[in-house]
Amino acid sequence: MQERLAANPEVVLRQDVEGALLFNPHTGSVLLLNEVGVFIYALLDGHHTRQQIVDLLVIEYDVTAREAEQDLDEFLARLEEGQLVGEIG
Repeated sequence: MQERLAANPEVVLRQDVEGALLFNPHTGSVLLLNEVGVFIYALLDGHHTRQQIVDLLVIEYDVTAREAEQDLDEFLARLEEGQLVGEIG
């Protein structure tokens, strides 16, 4: 079974028309999100696997699976650095 990805429940998400900001009050980490980042972050609900998110990115943004995988991996790495995301079994 693939692990499902989940946002850190203590992270604050603040959205406006231009994008969003994530803030981890325990680490002080801040990350600015564009439209794609907001789309991905919304899918980090503990119900979606990495592959499901890739598939949805391909559909929503008309990119190849390879591009979606690379972008997702880079984004998740940035989230992990700030302790903004985790995995659940």
